[in-house]
Amino acid sequence: MGLISSSADVCRVICISNHKGGQAKSTSAHNIGAGLAKIGYKVLLLDMDPQGNLTEGLGIVSPIHQLVDALLDGCDLPIISIKENLYVSPSDLDLGDAELHLTNKIGGFATLKQILKEYKAEFDYVIIDCPPSISILTQNALIASDELIIPVHPDFYAVKGMNRIIDIVAQLKSVIGLELSLLGVFFANVDKRQIIQQEAMARVNSLNLPVFDTIIRSNVKVKEASALRTDIFNYDPKSFGAIDYMNLVKEISNVKT
Repeated sequence: MGLISSSADVCRVICISNHKGGQAKSTSAHNIGAGLAKIGYKVLLLDMDPQGNLTEGLGIVSPIHQLVDALLDGCDLPIISIKENLYVSPSDLDLGDAELHLTNKIGGFATLKQILKEYKAEFDYVIIDCPPSISILTQNALIASDELIIPVHPDFYAVKGMNRIIDIVAQLKSVIGLELSLLGVFFANVDKRQIIQQEAMARVNSLNLPVFDTIIRSNVKVKEASALRTDIFNYDPKSFGAIDYMNLVKEISNVKT
């Protein structure tokens, strides 16, 4: 590559994952990446979800060159510029074809980690959006990452999904010596008036896990921004959604690795 200069001494690779769907993973990956870019970091978003929600949310439909090409064929990682400091390696349903091939490939679980070695020096952050499953794609993302962030929409099933990811990380640490730290859990799409959400958040807070101070409040502007294929800072920088995501970004960027 050599086309993009990085301002950080060390690139931080952060995986965003929860075993349960509907946890605002793709929306959060988009807005966290956009927020980091907004404050001056160079950010690469990696779409490791065959649903391609992150890619589509960035305004890219049916990309010709995709992340799957690098995973399976050894091609260069496709990197598309979205706006200043923000880039994406896109995916769509074709990524689903990679699962069987990676499973049968020697060292297939570490394919993404090997690919990123060539590109990390170009970026301050790599943010990986994962599918809502414990597939080889998710495991590739976990193995390639330095840190894990778990978004949780506070309900019973989301907490179970969070625990499942934590269990998988523990297993990978035991079996292959995975070096991955849980940077934190954050609550997304929160309506504090709902008793069930209050109870779910209290349960997570009782588990002795790192939890971000920032709570992403339920905000229609975030959904509107996603529907219009842009980030919340571009769509409505004065909204609660923009305020909350920027506070989360500041928490993430202030944590020293």
